[in-house]
Order: sequence, then structure tokens, then C-alpha cells
Amino acid sequence: EARAHGASGVLLIVRMVPRARLVEMLDCAAEHGLFVLLEAFDAEDLEVVSAAAQDATPQQLFTTPQSSSLPLSWVAAPLITNSRHVGLLVIGHSQANAYEQSHINMLTAFANQAAAAIENAQLRKQEATAAAAAERTRLARALHDSVSQALFGIALGTRATRQLITTDATKAIASTDYVLNLTDGALAEMRA
Repeated sequence: EARAHGASGVLLIVRMVPRARLVEMLDCAAEHGLFVLLEAFDAEDLEVVSAAAQDATPQQLFTTPQSSSLPLSWVAAPLITNSRHVGLLVIGHSQANAYEQSHINMLTAFANQAAAAIENAQLRKQEATAAAAAERTRLARALHDSVSQALFGIALGTRATRQLITTDATKAIASTDYVLNLTDGALAEMRA
């Protein structure tokens, strides 16, 4: 599609492309003689690029564009979310002065949509992290309450057993069985 619209290269934002798909896209660019700019935001993205480069063939990594020259026209639009710069959307063309204001307006609209998508993905990730933390806290409280109840019952049963040992051995054995059952239940719940 990029080649059909006159582009001699493509920009791949590493954070938005899974590693396996990145290698496929490098292969596609090589087949169509497109150069590839890889945009990495941080060390994690650079590790993905490095791993993808290890999976790629030299043909995928070192392709000379079909056009006789690198892009002579460039236009870029910032990716901004909540007054924070998160990236840059860049396109290039093999013809000089290829872009008009309408192209810049369209690129800006795409950049705004991409920035919103990035922000939404980050918010979903934060929401999932917060939900997982809340669930862990809820489970910890429930486990704490359950185990606390079992420990309270064990303490009561042990006190009763202590009193019954000297007066009624049969009841003391029943009380001991009760304490052991509570202990087994608490241990099972801790393992679950």
C-alpha cells in the first residue's frame, strides 16, 4: 500500500507491533523495496528490535529502495497525549516538495488518532494493573479473615481441650479432633 501511494519507505513503531509481526513487516518491506525506519521509545523496544533483527534475513534488514534515491520530501507530526510527547509520525516521498497542506492536515489527523490510541492502550494497561492489585488485596483480606476465624476457633478448642484433659478424656479427644479439623481446613485454605 505504501509503495502504491509513492512512498519509498515506511515507519514501524515497535511498541505497537508484536515481534513476530515486526519480522513479517520487515519481509514485506524488503519484497517491495521499501526502506524501514524503526521507532523505539525505550530500552524494552530496542530489545524487541534487536531480537527481530536476529530473526530477520540480511535481505530484510539491508534493502536498497527501488527508487534511485532516498526520500526527498519529509513531513512529520508529533504524537501528543495530555501535553506529553509520546512519539512522532513521519512519512517520506521520493519526489521533492511532494506534500501539500492537505497532506499535512491528514497526517496531523492520523497522528492525533494514533496518540489517542496509544493513550487508550496505556490507560487500559494501568486499569488492568490497578484491577489486578485490587483483586490481590481483596483475596488477601478474605484469606486473612478466613484464617483469623480458623485460628480463633483453634485457640478456643485448645483451651477447652486443656480444661477437659483432667476431667473428661472422651470430650478432650473430641475437642482435639475439632482443633485438628480446623487446622487442616486453615492449611487447605492457605494452599488454595
